[in-house]
Amino acid sequence: RVEEMINYFHYDYPNPTNGEPFSITTEIGDCPWNNNKLVHIGLQGERIEKKNLPASNLVFLLDVSGSMDQPNKLPLLKKSFKMLVNELGDRDRIAIVVYAGAAGVVLNSTSADNSTEILAALEKLNAGGSTAGGAGIELAYIHLAVDQCSSKL
Repeated sequence: RVEEMINYFHYDYPNPTNGEPFSITTEIGDCPWNNNKLVHIGLQGERIEKKNLPASNLVFLLDVSGSMDQPNKLPLLKKSFKMLVNELGDRDRIAIVVYAGAAGVVLNSTSADNSTEILAALEKLNAGGSTAGGAGIELAYIHLAVDQCSSKL
């Protein structure tokens, strides 16, 4: 189970030193299911205080096809997304584009200080249908381009 391997490692990597852009942490261990080795490589960039971060304009492309209809998929994505929303600042913006049998915009670019609207859009997501990933990617890029152009006006 991949999640057990991921949760096994510690992710509190040391900060970069001596002007380096990032630190590198490595671990090597025996693979429990065959004679290979497992390698864990961790990178840590400079930690920047939230107050010094520039505003973010995030466009999320979410798969809501039938394959996401499992407890460890769409429900886990929603839980993680809620955690992200709570970490964003008032200047940050979020848009949500989804794809299943077709692609569509679930949430136009919205200020992160309107978390009620963002979380309501997220809760409406349900898994089902086939996968139209290509159309979803195209729509997400179009939405991102429109947001960037309108923010410069």
